[in-house]
Amino acid sequence: MVLLSLALLTSASPALADTVLPPGTSTAGRAVQRSVIATTSGGSDAATRTGRDALAEADPGPAAGAGSVTSDGSAPDPAGAPAWGTLGLEQALRAVFAATAFSAIGVFVFVRTVSDGSDREFVLLCRVIERGSFVAAVVVVLQFVVRAARTAGDWSATVHALPEVLAASYGSGLALRAAGAVLLVVGASTLRRTRTSTLPATLGAALVVGSFALAGYSASAQPRLVSAFAIVAHVAAAAAWGGGLLALVITLRHRSRARRPLRAGYVAARFSVVATCGVALAVIAGVALAVVRLDSIDALWTTAYGLTLVAKVTLVALVAGIGTYNHFVVVPILRVAPDHAMGRRLRWLGSVEVALFALVVGVNSVLVGLGR
Repeated sequence: MVLLSLALLTSASPALADTVLPPGTSTAGRAVQRSVIATTSGGSDAATRTGRDALAEADPGPAAGAGSVTSDGSAPDPAGAPAWGTLGLEQALRAVFAATAFSAIGVFVFVRTVSDGSDREFVLLCRVIERGSFVAAVVVVLQFVVRAARTAGDWSATVHALPEVLAASYGSGLALRAAGAVLLVVGASTLRRTRTSTLPATLGAALVVGSFALAGYSASAQPRLVSAFAIVAHVAAAAAWGGGLLALVITLRHRSRARRPLRAGYVAARFSVVATCGVALAVIAGVALAVVRLDSIDALWTTAYGLTLVAKVTLVALVAGIGTYNHFVVVPILRVAPDHAMGRRLRWLGSVEVALFALVVGVNSVLVGLGR
């Protein structure tokens, strides 16, 4: 009533509306009054609509509702759920998947290109591939559930949102990951029994790596093709490098516990070639991804994404520094004396590299979340 009376008093001069209203009147109240003024001064329906538009601008209402899905399949948290309920869980699952899948793929590459061990050692590494791939497959299922919960906006409607998740590029990427992880399990089991059949595991590894083109950085980055190639190369190189480090440590520890000669020279020299190629490819692809993602160089220290990227690069530099020391100091000595005491140092330094690499995977999971 007060607003209507004031509007009538100032109908001859709508410009006085803001001066007549009390200072404490809300923006929404002022918008309503402008609408009444326009209507009482002979305005048409268009003037009324203008008032409603002003009111909507003053009080836009809630943000995008539950159930909205972006191009990569992301969606708001379920209604009433705490932020960590889905976002934090999704980042944790992303890190666990990367750690297990990278380990399985890297150990597989190590078995086919580096390993020269006994049958028992070969079986041990194949079992590592099997277990890592199995855990990765289970994690993918959990990722489906969490993403469906975000898409539905309600935990109770998770099942109904699964088709919508699958229709998005992120869901297609998860489907490829699941298929690849299962093939890796089957392939590792077959390889363990036959020692020659590598096709299922190779296809599984290719599917897992390729899935990152749909469910990774490139899901929304432009140019899409460049980003997709860069992320696939980056993931393949990181898996061969990090998983190979794990396989090297497992091999040397197994020989030490079995009180067998380490023969670290040969295996270290061969893995050094794989690691060098992996580092080079990971750095090149990483630079390409950074160029695609960062608008300017100052984004490295002015944005959360840039600061997280710097943290990741720092950890990677530490791992690469240890690898460089091994390549130029430890490996040359072991080539001359395969059972030198440097073998134990290589095993210890390899364990440190694996731990640092695990931190890299964790930081990268946060980075991927920030990049969406």
